[in-house]
Amino acid sequence: MAQVPVISDVVLITGYLGAGKTTLLNRMIAAYGHLRLAVLVNEFGSIGVDGARLGRGDYELIELNRGSLFCICVRTDFIEAVRRIGREIKPDLLLIEATGIADTTEMERMMALPQVAECVRIRSVVCLVDPLTFGKVSTFLRAPMTQIEKADLVVINKADMADEATLCNLEQRVREINSGARIIRAVKADFALSEIETLHRSSSEVGAPGEGRTDKVFSVSLSGTGSITRADWDEFRRNLNGEILRLKGWLTLDGAVVSIDEVGEQVEIVPAEGRIPGTNGIVLIGRGLDREGMEAGFSWLL
Repeated sequence: MAQVPVISDVVLITGYLGAGKTTLLNRMIAAYGHLRLAVLVNEFGSIGVDGARLGRGDYELIELNRGSLFCICVRTDFIEAVRRIGREIKPDLLLIEATGIADTTEMERMMALPQVAECVRIRSVVCLVDPLTFGKVSTFLRAPMTQIEKADLVVINKADMADEATLCNLEQRVREINSGARIIRAVKADFALSEIETLHRSSSEVGAPGEGRTDKVFSVSLSGTGSITRADWDEFRRNLNGEILRLKGWLTLDGAVVSIDEVGEQVEIVPAEGRIPGTNGIVLIGRGLDREGMEAGFSWLL
């Protein structure tokens, strides 16, 4: 008698840079510890940052840190990683956190490939939206729009940081982009996970991978050893060229290791756990970045 293939459910977590995807992922890891769980994180940079921010638990973690899924090499890595997870790990649930500039259409096309679809299926797509940045980035980036367009659930996160008029206008904009998606508000991605559990999308026709259009956004990864003074770091940051959409990672500032997270005007610097003192690693994502200048400046800091 032929063995019935095991098909793992996938929840795809999307959202623009800094919208709160990793925060939601941590909540789901904690909530679904009773399941056979796998987590796949794709980061737009060669240094893994988000994977180190995930909570402990009994789950398989796979990280893709070579860049955007639009790069053919990374796209191949993604397809092979998902296929291996489905065929070898066979999780009850696979959580995929996409990079903040991923085009959900492209990811759906890859997931629909026969060699992938035979072992995994997308159960739902959850998109987190930052009300403080969406209005600006949606004017020049395509990804934040397609992320909403393809979502089953849209979570307007950081609702405590925006006024009611901004939130209402954003909800209306989301409805214009995707009239069929459920829309909820949240603070720090804290909402009833039953909102996700009740979602079960039907399969739809998709094109072949590689047909999407990528936004012209690039990343620069910087790393090194040594302690940086806060004054020197502030000067380095002020002198960075280009339009920086996101900066994240960890630094040893004045002898203490801190986690740094910056998107738009939102900046958070807090003590980092699990990092070795004297190490530094940051990823900058943006447009018109001066890679050589950034690398030279960072080397000067150390």
